[in-house]
Amino acid sequence: MKRANLLLVGAVVLALAACNDNNSTTTDSGSGKAEARNSTGATEDHARGMATTLGDPDSPPGAGLPETEGTSTFVEADRKALLAVMEVDQHEIAAADAALAKNVQGEVRAYAETLREDHTRNLEATRALLGPSADATGEAMTTVGGGTAATTESATGTPGSGAQHLTEMKRKHDAEREHLQTLSGAAFQKAWIESMEKGHAEALAKLDDELIPNAQDDRVRSHLQTTRTAIAAHLETARGLQ
Repeated sequence: MKRANLLLVGAVVLALAACNDNNSTTTDSGSGKAEARNSTGATEDHARGMATTLGDPDSPPGAGLPETEGTSTFVEADRKALLAVMEVDQHEIAAADAALAKNVQGEVRAYAETLREDHTRNLEATRALLGPSADATGEAMTTVGGGTAATTESATGTPGSGAQHLTEMKRKHDAEREHLQTLSGAAFQKAWIESMEKGHAEALAKLDDELIPNAQDDRVRSHLQTTRTAIAAHLETARGLQ
């Protein structure tokens, strides 16, 4: 009887040992599977990769964030006004560069530098106000008489209502600069100052008679008034240089 009890106890011990071995094998197997998932990035490595992507310093600002509606959706009159201001700014910057390239000196050189700085700053502000439409729907460049003319296009690719006017502005500005390039010395300086006086007077009149009165958006109106202040100052300086 004693012997039978000892055999029974031994059998129980062996059974328990076998169970423990099976549990250890299962745990190791499960651990192996978890490590395999991690090595392919399917579990915690994948989550870590997403966090790295969202926080990547090389990613552009706003990367990974949902797109929101911009502030550059304006009625046609406002958009046309901003594009017209862009054209004036671009022309004045190019004209200032031409004068500096001709090596004008003294007060005329200081005036050219002021024009370049002021119109560059105003151009950047105009582009920021227009947002993506400054490039995406704002300007399609076409060759006109040896220069380039900006034409506005709608989302369908058809010319916008301001296309012809902007094309005419661009053609006129190109022609003026091309004429000035044929001159040199005192003749260039005299003609250049006259051109700056005339151009700023025309821009000021357009702002006062059309662009500012027709502005619908407060942001556009404020920017046009800021532009007017600079244009008026430039006009006064040009008249003083004549």
